[in-house]
Amino acid sequence: MTYFKDIINPVIFDGGKNIYAAGFSIKDGKIRKIKIYNKIYEHLDVYFDFLLSFGGEECLKYYSNTKEWKNLHPGFSGFTVGVEFSYDLKGEIELKHGFGFKDFKEGFLTFNAYYLNNNREIIEHEIYDYLLSNDLKKIESKMQTHFIEAKRLNNNIFCFCPLISYSNIIETEDNVRHSLSEKNKRIFDFIKDIDKNFFILNYGRNDDCEKIYLVSDKNKDIENLIYLLDNVSEFIDNLPLDKTAKKT
Repeated sequence: MTYFKDIINPVIFDGGKNIYAAGFSIKDGKIRKIKIYNKIYEHLDVYFDFLLSFGGEECLKYYSNTKEWKNLHPGFSGFTVGVEFSYDLKGEIELKHGFGFKDFKEGFLTFNAYYLNNNREIIEHEIYDYLLSNDLKKIESKMQTHFIEAKRLNNNIFCFCPLISYSNIIETEDNVRHSLSEKNKRIFDFIKDIDKNFFILNYGRNDDCEKIYLVSDKNKDIENLIYLLDNVSEFIDNLPLDKTAKKT
C-alpha cells in the first residue's frame, strides 16, 4: 500500500545523517492528527537541494545560518522538516507542510515552527519557549522533566523534554504510558504490540488532545513508519475505509 507514502513523500530524503520520527495527537482512543518528521543532524551540502525544493530559500537560509538546531537538548532536536495531516468529518484530508528548528530569539532559546503554502512561502510562524517546570502550574502527569517546551501564545500546548539514553528507554516509555488516559493507552499498547522496537519517548498535550512522539530502532528507514501507519490506520479518526489498511 502506497497511500501514506504518497502523503509524506515530500519529507523523504536518504543520503545523510537524518532520522524519521512520528507524532500522534490522540483523543478518546482515536488518532486525530499525525506528524511525520525528517530530522537532520548535520550541516552538509548534500541537503541543500532537498531543503530548497521542500521549503524554498527561507528554509535553506535558516538551515545554513542557524546553529542552535544542532543542540540535542532541551526539546526538539535537529533541523526538522515535516508533514502534518488529519481528516475532516467528510473524510477529506487536511494537510500541512513546514519546517522547524531551535534558535536564539530575544536572547534565549526557542523552537520556531514555520508552515508553508504550496508556493513554499511562509504563511504561519509558531514560537515555543523552553520553560522551567518549577515556574509553571503543576502538570498532573507521571512524565516530569526539568524543561517544558510550551507554545508561547498558549502554554496549554506543550510537550516534556526528557533526557533519553539507552539506559532509560524503558523508564521513559513507562512514564509516557502512565501519563495517558485509559482510552489512549490502547494506542500505546497497540503500537508496542506491532513492534517492541517502536519507542514512544515523549508525551505532551494541547487544548483537547494528548500527544505522543516515537521513533524506531530503524529510524533511518521511512518504510518502517509507513508500516506503522498502515497498521494503526483503524485508529485514525475519519480515515475513509478505502484508505484503511486493516479493515474491520
